Amino acid sequence: MIQQQSLSLTDVVAFWGAITGTASIVVAYFTYRRDAVKIKVDVKKGWRVMHSPDYDPNEDQVIIDVSNKGRRPVTITSVGYVFLKREGGVILSDSILFGSRELAEGKNTHYLMTQSKVEDFSEINYFAVYDAVGNDYKKYVTPAYKRFLYWLIFTLHIKRKEEFKKV
Repeated sequence: MIQQQSLSLTDVVAFWGAITGTASIVVAYFTYRRDAVKIKVDVKKGWRVMHSPDYDPNEDQVIIDVSNKGRRPVTITSVGYVFLKREGGVILSDSILFGSRELAEGKNTHYLMTQSKVEDFSEINYFAVYDAVGNDYKKYVTPAYKRFLYWLIFTLHIKRKEEFKKV
């Protein structure tokens, strides 16, 4: 015969505590993710600036659009790009001349760069935006397979250099 056990009040309270505790952990995690800093970087080539004394209306510009999609304010300190085939990169003069910019929730800002000053866009790996805390936010402009190929070549080249120095 199967013996039936009755649920005590302690069992019911323990079950209720387990359910509400798990639910509160899930809600706290999603609240944490919602409140995190979310910066979106977008790059647009071939735009012209009209009716501005700072920019030539006959020259194409590259616009780096930085948007804060998160709920926390973020201070953007510099914007630039990083090369694909070699080390180093370039910091845009707009981010140095105009100083840091604070982005509140849902706000955006633009950085401009003359397109003719860039030698070759295929040499750019990604555009990077740096905040005051030291985080970087990237917008890759090179396809993933090319980045992987150059990463592989660069890594093997460095290993060969190190092996050659040991001999």
